[in-house]
Amino acid sequence: MQKTTRKWVYRFGRRYDKLKHRLKRWRGYSPVIVQPYITYGTAENLWIAGRLLEAKRIQGHLEDSRLKNMLHMVRRYRSDEIPFTDINLILGDEVRTVTTDAHGYFHYRWHTKDSQYIQNPWTQFVLQPTDPKLPKAEEHSV
Repeated sequence: MQKTTRKWVYRFGRRYDKLKHRLKRWRGYSPVIVQPYITYGTAENLWIAGRLLEAKRIQGHLEDSRLKNMLHMVRRYRSDEIPFTDINLILGDEVRTVTTDAHGYFHYRWHTKDSQYIQNPWTQFVLQPTDPKLPKAEEHSV
């Protein structure tokens, strides 16, 4: 009985997510942001992990009430991920593409052994959605 209920709830959740994302793709997403979580590298490899999310545009103010601050906090924790979307990883002239999974996460290991763009101790690269129809978020809208 418990396994059947769990399976039903899981299937319902998956179908709900698919329907929600189909509707959002048809209607248009809110501005999106590529949020890198973990990135590290050596002279030979870069390891990049992150998530593609809809930006919330939540601005907190000192004058806000406790209730409003609590609602903003809940909105920040409730992420709206964007699944199965291509993201470009750009390092100098080199471009790689990775696809997000069902929960909006992506992981990529980039072999950079012969790359001239690796700078010690910090290397900067660009993460951006491949789809030009996705609206980009402002820098401080997370």
